[in-house]
Amino acid sequence: MSPGLVRLLAPPEIDPATAERFAGELFEIDADAVVHLDCSEVRFIDSTGVKVLVEESQRRRSNGGGLVVENPTHLVRKMLEVAEVADLIQDSSGRAD
Repeated sequence: MSPGLVRLLAPPEIDPATAERFAGELFEIDADAVVHLDCSEVRFIDSTGVKVLVEESQRRRSNGGGLVVENPTHLVRKMLEVAEVADLIQDSSGRAD
């Protein structure tokens, strides 16, 4: 792994009970890093979770970094599409959905 590239496993649930802790974990990583977020184990995500992903993506982009969602479950992909923010999150190919 090169400097500035961080891999992180998303929690199984991203909701009001877990969002603050998850957002804190993301915030601890240098803002200019590219975070590859493995979402393969996400069983539940609601609008609070989507907000965490969107805000983190925006924060990283404004600092020269990025957020790459890898292995999104159907639920993660669907929630991003329903919220009309799928284009804010890159898939693992490096292109916006």
